[in-house]
Amino acid sequence: MSDPDLREQISRSITGMTDAIAAEAAAKVAREAAIGQVLENVAALRAEAENRFDPSYLAVVRHLYWHHKVIPVAELVEASGFGYVAELLSAIGPVKSGVVCETCGADIMRTSRSWQPPRRYWNNPVECETCQKASRDVDYRQRQLQALREQYAQQARYRRQRWTGRSRSSWCSPTRRSACRSQVMMTTST
Repeated sequence: MSDPDLREQISRSITGMTDAIAAEAAAKVAREAAIGQVLENVAALRAEAENRFDPSYLAVVRHLYWHHKVIPVAELVEASGFGYVAELLSAIGPVKSGVVCETCGADIMRTSRSWQPPRRYWNNPVECETCQKASRDVDYRQRQLQALREQYAQQARYRRQRWTGRSRSSWCSPTRRSACRSQVMMTTST
């Protein structure tokens, strides 16, 4: 390829890149305008609703919150007439995630936009919150029971040592081992 052909191709590539950047910026402006229009419509719908807990109004807000993540949460909260995100979430409630609990068979619910499906770690099943809490409680009780068993065993060893006097390890400690052997030999030889 000659040098002028290469420069012409580079020039066309730069023009194409510039056009793509301009189209992306125009699409972003159009998206922001559309989001603004949606939020204005939500505010108008809120004004028409009897209260902000009207089921048909909450259905619209629920759909926008859970299925249109491009709408900023803070702006949706403001347009829908709620004071803060937790208040909005308590009003619209969680939504089914499509993931089923392997323990009880219930649908696992999404409680926030950033929710991710639970992953299977090691051999643990994918569980709903209720089953996870029950599993944690069982694990906690088993650890507590094991700790109590160890504590009782340790106390029994201590009591046994006190009952018999000294522990066997103290009878023939490394510093006194030769003396112990000589005492044992003397008692067996006589």
